Amino acid sequence: MSKETSNKLYSFLYLFALYLGVKLLPIKDWIPVTWVVNLLMYVLYLLVIALLVYESRKAKLEMQKNSQHLSYLLLIPLVIGGMSNLIYSWVFTAPIRESLDVAAFINNAGMTLCCVTIEELLFRFFFLYFLQDVVKDGKYKDVLLILFSSLAFGLMHVVNFYGNNPLSVLTQIGYTVVLGLVLGFIALYFQTPIIPIIGHFIFNFLNTDLYALFYSLEMNTPYILTSLCIGIFVLGYVGILYYIARRKNEHATC
Repeated sequence: MSKETSNKLYSFLYLFALYLGVKLLPIKDWIPVTWVVNLLMYVLYLLVIALLVYESRKAKLEMQKNSQHLSYLLLIPLVIGGMSNLIYSWVFTAPIRESLDVAAFINNAGMTLCCVTIEELLFRFFFLYFLQDVVKDGKYKDVLLILFSSLAFGLMHVVNFYGNNPLSVLTQIGYTVVLGLVLGFIALYFQTPIIPIIGHFIFNFLNTDLYALFYSLEMNTPYILTSLCIGIFVLGYVGILYYIARRKNEHATC
């Protein structure tokens, strides 16, 4: 492994550890004032983002823009996947909350934007660049890059087993692997982390923030089956787009 490749790995690992450390800090137990906790979390997340940008500049990481474009229909599966919880609640007529905490909703949306920015820069930028160095060139190199990065992204959520419902965490790991496959394809196709950040935010905003404003999630068999069906549809949709993209690239190089 070359020095440049090793540096990419070290940068990814220390930034990943820093991000997990910030997320797992029991700040709420130390500080009883909510707005102070939120402000401190924003400062810490922005610090991680600043370090990610600094390390990427230092390593001279820069994706080249892809000249072959599919439309932004690539974001549709993220919208549909992000609405899986809402679709489940509409189909099974779940009751809407009696009181809506708009302030918490706005704060959660801001935290979501910070987190997805960090996660996309980590996994669809730094980690993908590292994988591009270590995975051998071949016909299915892109498939392996997407697969490895999505598995790593999904396994990151293993830390949520601490203090949470195991079934809920297993479900989360499953859909984050699927989400990682979609985002990995988008990152490689558009050759920019910006589109995956937007797509990831749309997914989390709809699936978590907006949903939590109106509903309370009930983990049961219908919910798991609904999520599974939507996940299969999303994977099929992205698989078709991936096939079309490969055919376009093959014709372009002929």
